[in-house]
Amino acid sequence: MDLVLRKFLLDVDDMLPARIVSYDRNTNRAQIDILYKVTMTDGSLNPLMAPAEVPALTIGGGGMCLTFPIKPGDLGWIKASDRDMSLFLQSYEAEPGNTTRLHCFEDGVFIPDVMKDFVVSDSAAATLQTIDGTTSVAVKPGSIVLTAGSTVVSITESGIESNKLIKAPQFTDGAINTFGHVHTNPEGGNVGPMKNP
Repeated sequence: MDLVLRKFLLDVDDMLPARIVSYDRNTNRAQIDILYKVTMTDGSLNPLMAPAEVPALTIGGGGMCLTFPIKPGDLGWIKASDRDMSLFLQSYEAEPGNTTRLHCFEDGVFIPDVMKDFVVSDSAAATLQTIDGTTSVAVKPGSIVLTAGSTVVSITESGIESNKLIKAPQFTDGAINTFGHVHTNPEGGNVGPMKNP
């Protein structure tokens, strides 16, 4: 019985590690290699065949989405759907299965996953960051910290702090544009409030 069940499950796709071969960000379609080898009856190892292309997981909702510049060599997972999803991917509406296939990587989705060799920029925060952690947006209760190399901008309820000079060639203070503004009584001790020229 166990042998029969195992033979049945060998024809059922679910989830395996994968690597990007190419990715079209405009169509959100990825070509992948499946990082698993099948042991043949003679003991040789053959790569598992990958589908022609699959969509990549793009998290989103409410009119917004989070996308990544996926590149060849990036790691992730191929996850199979329960049924044939080819007609759904043409209309994005409820459709019947175009074939009778079940649990097949042809109807899968690529899930990007860095997996290894990344440096967490702030272990106490949710971060959107580069792999090496040198550029990041770190969010935690009451705080957002923007880091780009040695430049750090911290935003809290008490204000905004930067460890570098902030340049603002066109800066408006209230209704006053400080670029090219003038003061009254420029020679006196009290120059008066600034105003637009």
